[in-house]
Amino acid sequence: MNYLKRFYLVVINIIQLTLYINAQSKTDTLPPSTIQAEINIGYRKTLISTIVNKKIDAKKKFNFISLSAIHSFYSKEDRRFDEIFANTAVTYNYIGPFSAGAGIKFVNTTGPTPFLAVQFTKRSSHYFITLLLSYMVLNIPLREAIFQFNYRFRLTRDYRLFTQFLATTSWQNFEMHRRSQQQFRLGLDRNSVQYGIGIDVDQYGRSNIIVKTNIGLFLRKEFR
Repeated sequence: MNYLKRFYLVVINIIQLTLYINAQSKTDTLPPSTIQAEINIGYRKTLISTIVNKKIDAKKKFNFISLSAIHSFYSKEDRRFDEIFANTAVTYNYIGPFSAGAGIKFVNTTGPTPFLAVQFTKRSSHYFITLLLSYMVLNIPLREAIFQFNYRFRLTRDYRLFTQFLATTSWQNFEMHRRSQQQFRLGLDRNSVQYGIGIDVDQYGRSNIIVKTNIGLFLRKEFR
């Protein structure tokens, strides 16, 4: 539970920082992205991922959210951690940045599972932040959180500094840890293409948690 408390504390602090930054800076005119595709090649594994967060109706009330990833480890010892998963949901904006809806999660080890979700999202030309909280309604009683924050600022006419933090955590009844991950990205952004250094930290298991760290280079493309 201490890990879960630290996770939400970090999320709250980043949201507060983002709202402050948004109030201070309105200078960049780059439109926010809706689709992000990335490959991160490290010394322990290759990670291929996509993130979609897009309005799908004329009134911009319905959101389509999808996070998918393929984790492919190199060594025989680590191949048991190979993973394919996808979280897909449709939510409805009830008020401001808050929305709620339902979706389906697929993991290669457990198959598809429906869930209910609530979401907080704020975006601008220089940052994007979203928090998705979900509750699995069938099979395994899991509570999950997905948090993404990226921020960039202009260095020159053509280049921006790009930073991103993405974290997920999965718990059974808020008591038993199952799976968590944190991804850190630092690099340059030019013409909606980002590249630089990527660090992934993955946690597996319940009481004796196994930690796998991967450091490599990432290449990322945003579609607007």
